[in-house]
Amino acid sequence: MRLTIIRADNAVYIDGKMFEIDCSGIDQSLHAVQWHDVSGWKEFVQPFTGEAILNESISSIDEFQSLIDAWYVLKQKEDETIAAK
Repeated sequence: MRLTIIRADNAVYIDGKMFEIDCSGIDQSLHAVQWHDVSGWKEFVQPFTGEAILNESISSIDEFQSLIDAWYVLKQKEDETIAAK
């Protein structure tokens, strides 16, 4: 799975498909999360200046599972709407 989360845009992408999901619960210094199958990184920015700071490697996306779950709920609803047409 390829996952991208962009906090400021409330954008959660899984395998290229985006749904808008409330990301306000994420630390404001976190700009984005990138995940590629088994590993990834967090991209941080200074909260007031927006200047990039060093990325942090991650080996788990468990802390973002609620956003992933919300994405799958929206995807299922979209699939059901398309199938009903």
